[in-house]
Amino acid sequence: MKRLYLFLICISLILIAHAQAFNIIGKVVDESGEPVVSAYVVIKGTKKGTSVNTDGEFKIQVDNGTELEVSAIGYKTQNITIESDNNPLVISLEEKDNITICDFISYPKTKVVYVEAFGASTMVGVNFDSRFKGNNGWGYRTGLNYAYSNNSFFLDYKIKGVAVPLEINYLFGKRKSKFEMGAGVSLGYYNETYDYLEFVPDDEGYHTIKTPKTEKKFGYFCFINIGYRYQPVKGFDFRVGITPSFNFGGNHGIKRFGSLPYLSFGYAF
Repeated sequence: MKRLYLFLICISLILIAHAQAFNIIGKVVDESGEPVVSAYVVIKGTKKGTSVNTDGEFKIQVDNGTELEVSAIGYKTQNITIESDNNPLVISLEEKDNITICDFISYPKTKVVYVEAFGASTMVGVNFDSRFKGNNGWGYRTGLNYAYSNNSFFLDYKIKGVAVPLEINYLFGKRKSKFEMGAGVSLGYYNETYDYLEFVPDDEGYHTIKTPKTEKKFGYFCFINIGYRYQPVKGFDFRVGITPSFNFGGNHGIKRFGSLPYLSFGYAF
């Protein structure tokens, strides 16, 4: 009989605890009433949280007395104690007087690992991309690429080697579909094979001799990314576009053919 009583007490406690949990619906705005679309809402002391949508709205399951921590880049963090009778909730954030690099480091941001064909990778590469905040706006990209290019016409010119892209980029768009623009430099170690052209005098004037030469060297090329990106906060990522490239001459400039297209598949987390 005692076991039955204990069982009934446990079931009652579970039901009471479950009944206390409820969904809080809220909206995060600035001092002028405009949505703060970069805001993030987390249950204080845990990793459970959610970001707001493009209207600054959010929904999260809480208990009575739960403390929510609401933060956004450029705004002062605000803590809100939740009660069932203050649903829906409007949270107004106050702007900071100044922004430090620590704000960007601590703010939740989307990260992506993807495989890229062509583009800045020249042939194929594995890259890491991250936003400085949220899932849009400014970010950066780096990785490791296998490069191969054949720019042969009248004279042969081929390169192959490994390279590291360094890029700053920007994503336009509040939802999953985004327009991407970026600029960077690819630094690598290459085998450069080319025809060395010599003019040799003879009885009729001059004739040319093409001599194949191969050099190992550190080299660079600059590039620009322009294209489309499908990027959720978490999940499958897809990129497509073109990559114009150029260098500033000199012994370390790597020549590439025109504007290569790129195609990427990855995972956002």
